[in-house]
Amino acid sequence: MAMIYFYIAKFLSSREKFEKAEPYFEKAFARYDGLMRMNYTYGENLFFLKKYSEAVKQFEQAIEKEGEAPETMFYMGVSLKEIGFVKKSQYYFKKAIEKFSNFPEVLFELGEIAVFEGRYEDAFDLFYKTAGDASMLKELLDNVKEDILQKNKK
Repeated sequence: MAMIYFYIAKFLSSREKFEKAEPYFEKAFARYDGLMRMNYTYGENLFFLKKYSEAVKQFEQAIEKEGEAPETMFYMGVSLKEIGFVKKSQYYFKKAIEKFSNFPEVLFELGEIAVFEGRYEDAFDLFYKTAGDASMLKELLDNVKEDILQKNKK
């Protein structure tokens, strides 16, 4: 029975019907919490509902039960950042990169944190990595970088 509720929840969540999926996740957990990727999937649903503290709990369980999958590390990092644990979020972003080195979303998040901390050179290095081979984007980044560095020298 838990599996049916879980698959209904997963289906609704994949269709971006996060609110409708939530009660099915809860019913699935009430019956059994050992299904593969259950905590991660529920955490992701909570993440998209912007229930970051609750999502963190699910991602912690997912990591405990299933290991450090890159996408779990990413969502855990963003959730922590959203609730104000910026330093702790960096740990999970770095774990995601260890597992999957070409993860532009993680590099971008780390770049945003570097901007927040005033480490502009580091931020732009991360943004350049995020851009990959997009030469137009790199040109835009060069222009923005010059503007920001000039303003911060004053």
